[in-house]
Amino acid sequence: MGVNYGLNRVRFMSPVHVGKRLRSRARLVGWQVRPDTTQGQFLEQMVAMLQQNAGLSEVGANATAAALMLSQIGQQAAVLAFGDAYRISFAAAIVAFFLAIVLPGRGVRADPAAAMGH
Repeated sequence: MGVNYGLNRVRFMSPVHVGKRLRSRARLVGWQVRPDTTQGQFLEQMVAMLQQNAGLSEVGANATAAALMLSQIGQQAAVLAFGDAYRISFAAAIVAFFLAIVLPGRGVRADPAAAMGH
């Protein structure tokens, strides 16, 4: 049995067995996009473009670029959530299909009249 001591810079007060559930509370006090990451480079490019094309100040361009970035993150989260739901229903359909083949008397039958739309 494994033991977790923490993650990155966060350390647990006492060792936690692998598979055990944890409860915690947190409050976000601030966030910062590191400039050496892809997101940081994108944000810098977006700020420069907004300053140049829209004539915004640096503060206004930073706020607008951050809002655009957060909206993109929200859209991507919605797409990922839909993908997860689709993946689960697809897996259930595959399982049902194979169970229909394997179970006796439940083989997959095609109805020619239904296929022709009659």
